Amino acid sequence: MGEEVKSTLEPWSAWRKHSGTTTNVYVDAMDWVTRSYTRKSILLKNTHGANGLHYKLLTQMSLVISTDTQAPVQDEKVEETALAAGEVAEFLYNRSYARMILQVKAEVADSQATYRIDRLGEGI
Repeated sequence: MGEEVKSTLEPWSAWRKHSGTTTNVYVDAMDWVTRSYTRKSILLKNTHGANGLHYKLLTQMSLVISTDTQAPVQDEKVEETALAAGEVAEFLYNRSYARMILQVKAEVADSQATYRIDRLGEGI
């Protein structure tokens, strides 16, 4: 799925990259369990030459399903935002989250875009 490189400078860091193609509906382009990292950096680049995409970023404070069988609450940290061809969106968080989900979809139906996600998490 992606490439992970452990840093020799900081013992609690990991870098990963991932590429993909949008669809007509939102899909999870990145589903990252982040509870081990205090600092999180994400870059989303629209690598397509012409087509735009939409994205949104969701977070969860817990991975555990509660006793009443409800899924953890998801908070939409970044509401739906357009990203034109060649543009980059940057997300920097120094807050504890158990999980971060970056979702993408085509800006125009049946006009798919390609993207690349680079992410870096650093621990305590």
